[in-house]
Amino acid sequence: MRKILMTHLYFGDPSEEFSLKLAETLLIGGVDILEVGIPYTDPVCDGEVFQRACKRALSNGMTPLQVLKGINRIREKGCKNPIYLTSYFAPIYKIGLKKFVTAAKSTGVTGLIIPDLLLEEQQNLRRLTDKYSLSLIQFATVYSTKKRLKEIIQASTNFIYCVSLPGVTGDRTSYSKLL
Repeated sequence: MRKILMTHLYFGDPSEEFSLKLAETLLIGGVDILEVGIPYTDPVCDGEVFQRACKRALSNGMTPLQVLKGINRIREKGCKNPIYLTSYFAPIYKIGLKKFVTAAKSTGVTGLIIPDLLLEEQQNLRRLTDKYSLSLIQFATVYSTKKRLKEIIQASTNFIYCVSLPGVTGDRTSYSKLL
């Protein structure tokens, strides 16, 4: 198994141009995978740092479709690395599943990471991501049962996102001993 470095940025924080420059700098610096977040009004899975990033990006007028245009600009600059798009489900649903998935595919997105969409609720989106060859990343926690892990593995493409601690992201500086 090869170790990879995957970094996350909320697109539009503090500005679109800064996000583009940050993505370019990360890629030049050796990042293997770029995770680009769509800012959301109620990022319940995220801690204070990401909540503030979302608020700043949204106050700049950033929308999901503008984030996709930004990813297109990253691709136009020659980025060949995988780019995963992180979003809560509500913005995707509001745009429309098919419209969102086809727009993501057309910009060169590799896959989707949707932290608030349970495995049992993914059927409609899964049909579209399969049809358009996008990965739909699954989540496991240190508390996932063996039965649940088997279900997650069965549904997974490319990799599994391991949630290392209970609670929101960015609140702690240590990791679970269960890892």
